[in-house]
Amino acid sequence: MLDSLFSPTTVAVVGASAKPQKRGNAFLRFFLNSGFGGELYPISPRYQEVLGLKCYPALADVPGSVDYVVCCLPAQSVLPLVEECGRKGTRLLHIYSAGFSETAIALGKYLRYDGEA
Repeated sequence: MLDSLFSPTTVAVVGASAKPQKRGNAFLRFFLNSGFGGELYPISPRYQEVLGLKCYPALADVPGSVDYVVCCLPAQSVLPLVEECGRKGTRLLHIYSAGFSETAIALGKYLRYDGEA
């Protein structure tokens, strides 16, 4: 699993954005500027291209498997993404999201106390 974190060959940023102030854009810029040599996939149904990269509407649309997924989605979209990552064979999911315990949604309470989906 650590190879997926430190040496991924494919990375997808779900919630990619063309807006520089958004986290989905910041994560893409990080990978582009850090010399990452693998495949980088922005995921968003809103865009056809982000930072010069072809944007896919959903993780399922990316060809092949994805080692590492960065999630920049609201809390209510995280669990469906976790399931999609399982189907895609993703080994590592980095969740950068808000709206779990602070909004007291049922999923947030579950994840906060159980720690697993």
